[in-house]
Amino acid sequence: MNRDWWMPLVQWTVWGIAMAVVMGWVAKSRLRQRPDSERRTLRHPISTLVIGVVGAAFFFGIAIASNTIGKNPTATVWTTALFIAFGLASVPMIADYFFARHRVSDAGIEYGRMMGQRGNLQWSEVKSVRFAPVAKWFKEQ
Repeated sequence: MNRDWWMPLVQWTVWGIAMAVVMGWVAKSRLRQRPDSERRTLRHPISTLVIGVVGAAFFFGIAIASNTIGKNPTATVWTTALFIAFGLASVPMIADYFFARHRVSDAGIEYGRMMGQRGNLQWSEVKSVRFAPVAKWFKEQ
């Protein structure tokens, strides 16, 4: 009789609890009160940066470890490339934390994009605004 039936159950339960804790932390960090000086500024919470850095460090670390420490026959150039690709997938999240800042003023909106470009939209330039429900954002026309 196989006595290891409970191992997958424990693994999925631990994973589910860990995900619930992380998602609760992310939700709580989004709702945290900010100082009055940032009242008209929209920016990512610190949880965005932490998740991006942890994801990048984890996958870059696996790529390094799989080719140095504990080298095994399953480590190929393709597995290393895959781990590096997953690590690079976290970089836009880190960049967005630092560059995507939007500030509303009486004159208009100053905005920042993920790769550092800055822009300014004056209220006098806006003719109409439409909400795109699929993308969940507003679009100026």
